[in-house]
Order: sequence, then structure tokens, then C-alpha cells
Amino acid sequence: LTLQFTLFRTKPSLHPGQVRGALSQKKLMEATLPFVATHGWTTESISLGAQTLGYPSIAHGIFPNGPADLIELFLEDSRLKLESEMERKKAAGELENLSATDIVRLAVITRLEMTRPYIKRWPEALSVMAHPTNSVMSFTQLGKLVDDIWFYAGDKSPDMNWYTKRASLAAVYTSTELYMTQDVSPNSVDTLGFLQRRLEQAEFVGSGMKQLGTMLDFGARSFVGMVASVSNRKRMVLMYNSRILTYSLATSSVETRFNKVQDISIRHVISRHIRHV
Repeated sequence: LTLQFTLFRTKPSLHPGQVRGALSQKKLMEATLPFVATHGWTTESISLGAQTLGYPSIAHGIFPNGPADLIELFLEDSRLKLESEMERKKAAGELENLSATDIVRLAVITRLEMTRPYIKRWPEALSVMAHPTNSVMSFTQLGKLVDDIWFYAGDKSPDMNWYTKRASLAAVYTSTELYMTQDVSPNSVDTLGFLQRRLEQAEFVGSGMKQLGTMLDFGARSFVGMVASVSNRKRMVLMYNSRILTYSLATSSVETRFNKVQDISIRHVISRHIRHV
């Protein structure tokens, strides 16, 4: 039974299915983002965004998985914006005299700037992405992002180097993103310093097998170092990032046996560093 209230209404009532046909997810996302800073990555924000477009609050049904769909769309939209910006810089010749590391730094900073307006609420998004039902989505988005960044950096590494570079960058990006959620410095200058240090520590060149141990150790230092500087409330978010790194490493080989070795290795190295915190 559907109840219709016509008093003072300017539009007929719409059920989520009808709304989905009349309103795009991207348009609703754009209307929702201004509410994220005050209401978080929530169904409430989505409903408020829909109302600004003249739709009823039930329009949040356009995102069947609620905030998870909103976050996924934001990640995908931000990645495409980064792609467009890097293409523009490439066409303008702005990347010609930059080293691969400089291009990686530029791309990471450009992408983080897209998250900065919502950074104080970003731990909520990380918590949503950490849920088991959303892990594939979050891993996929991270994988696409680091692959795009290395593409613009001109990476043509063969064999294991292709995988290890992407896993290294995943560690750099996720640890920097988490650091940014705690950064209170003007214009996030401390985050830029943190990123620079992580890039200097990361090993982006060399034999894939030889690089693995260094990369594991680097990733563990990044994450465990963050444990010592964030509150207990944030440690669950930190674990999300370590899961991202573990996943990246576990998928960085085409051989199942090596996958298991990597997964065991990262857990061992992280545990070893945690004992010294």
C-alpha cells in the first residue's frame, strides 16, 4: 500500500525505482558531497543531497548498497578526474622533464587533494570499505589507481617488477592517506613531508624477488609507525590499510604458492615491527 500526500507537493511521489530512472548516481553524488563534511558518508547525507535536487529522501535508494556505493562512485570519479588532469599535463608537456618518482609524487598529491575537503570524515569511509562485503570494491579501486599512476610515470617493468612496484605504491598511498586524516598543519604540509619520506624509503626499482623483502619491511614500517601516532579509535582504520597492503602483495604473483609466501611474509614482518612499538 502506497500513501500519496498531495498537499503542498510540487512533484508526485516516486519510489526508488522511478528515482533511479530519473536521476543519475553521479548527479546525486555531486549533490551529496557538500553534506559529507557535516553528516558523514551516510544515508542521511544522500537523502539531503536528493532533497536539494527536488527529490524525496527515499532517493537514497538509487544507491542500493547505501554509503558503500557513494564511496565507490567518489573513488571512481576521482580516479577519472586524475586521469583527465594527468592527460592534460602530458599534452602540455609538463611531465617531460620529470622523473618517474616526481610524476608519482605529483599524481598522488593531485589525487589526495580531491579527498582533502572530506578528510576529517574519511576514516568513516575507510571503515565502510573495510567491511568484508566491500573489500573487493576497495581493493579494485586501489588497484586501478596505482596502475594509472604508474602508467603516467612511464612504467614498463617486466615480470615481478610490475607487481611489486604497484604494491609498493599502494603502501605509499594508503599510509599517506591515513596520515592526512590526522594532519592539522596548514594546507596539509606535514602530509607532503610524510609522502616525500615514504617515496624516498620505497624501492621502486630492482629485481622483483630481491625487492620483495625491502618492500615488505617498508610497508610494515609505514603502517606500524602510524600505530604509534593515532588514537585507539583510529587503529581499526589502520588495520584496513594493512589489509590493503596484504591484498596487494597477495595478488602480485601469478603463482598461488608465491601468493601464500607473500601473505605469510607481510604478516610476519608487521608482527615483528609491532613488537618494537
